[in-house]
Amino acid sequence: MGAMRRTLHITLLAAVLMLASTAAFAAVSFRTFNLKNLGGRVEVSWTTSTEQGCTEYIVERSTDGIEFFPIATGISPHGSNLEYRYIDSSIFKEKTSTFYYRVVGKTGQGANTYTRSEEIQVDTNGFQRSWGGLKAMFR
Repeated sequence: MGAMRRTLHITLLAAVLMLASTAAFAAVSFRTFNLKNLGGRVEVSWTTSTEQGCTEYIVERSTDGIEFFPIATGISPHGSNLEYRYIDSSIFKEKTSTFYYRVVGKTGQGANTYTRSEEIQVDTNGFQRSWGGLKAMFR
């Protein structure tokens, strides 16, 4: 009975150590996260200091800062200390001028790392009028 108990403890310890080493290996660490107003478009840029186990980046947008939706998926990691950029050109379809963005670093182990969310003000009224005019021309 004692040998069986020791074997069980050793097996459990090995499993815990294996999970801990996997979790330590799968890490994304964001260095910077910035938004830039490009006049009707938003540039989302970020850099990382660690991308171990990262499988993709996802850019998410929100109009209330609470509920985020993916707007760009499958952005492949290409090495830490490099800058990533995404231009959101679809904000003219929204009826608001305040947007919130964040980036998600996904790992194969299911551990997601999020940047902080950032707010940006963009005037979309001119784009909405232009878009409405273009649609009306083709009706």
